[in-house]
Amino acid sequence: MSMSPTIDVADEQDVGISADFDAFFRTYYRRVVRAEFLLTGELGLAEELAQEAMLKVLEPTSAAISGSIKVRPMPLVRIEILEGRPVPEKKRLLQAVHDALVEAFGIPDDDRTQRIFEHDPGNFEIPPGHSDKYMLVEIVAFPGRSTTAKRALYKAIVRNLGDIGVPAGDVFVVIQEPRMENWGIRGGRSADEVDLGYSLDV
Repeated sequence: MSMSPTIDVADEQDVGISADFDAFFRTYYRRVVRAEFLLTGELGLAEELAQEAMLKVLEPTSAAISGSIKVRPMPLVRIEILEGRPVPEKKRLLQAVHDALVEAFGIPDDDRTQRIFEHDPGNFEIPPGHSDKYMLVEIVAFPGRSTTAKRALYKAIVRNLGDIGVPAGDVFVVIQEPRMENWGIRGGRSADEVDLGYSLDV
C-alpha cells in the first residue's frame, strides 16, 4: 500500500461552522479523503468517495442555510441568429431555451442570464442544407451535470424551439463548462471557494 498523501489539515484545531463555514467543509473533505485513502490505498477512489460523502452532508445543510445564502447556478445563455426577427419572436426563443434549462438542469425559473446576438448575412455563415432560421445556442455553466442531463437538455431545447417553428436541424447547441476557479461570484470570490447551497449532480 502507498504511503498516505500529505494533506494540510490541523487535526488539533477544529474549525467551527459558525466561524468559517467554507473552511469547515474544506477541512472535512480533506479528512475524509485521507481516511478513505488509508482504507483503499487509491487516492483517486478516495477523492470520489469523499465527494459522495460531501454531497450527503450538504443536502440538509443547504436546506438549512437557503434562507440566508442565495447563490444561483448561473448558466449563461447566448443565442446567435440572423438579424431581422421581431422582438416577440426573440422573446419566444429565449423562453424556449430557458424552459429547457429549468426542465433538464433544474435551475430556478427566475434565473435568467440570456443574450441574443444578431448578425447580418455577411457575418453569419449558414452551413449548406440549413434555413435562415439556423441558430447557435451556447450555454456556459458550472461543471458537474451528467451526460444524461445534458442529453435531456439538447432534446428539450430542440423540442421547445420546434414548437415555435424552428426546424430541429437548424439548432446547434454547445455547452461550455469552465472550471470552478474560473468563475468570480458572490462579490468576487472564486466559485470553488463558495458553498453553492445546491448540487450540480443532476
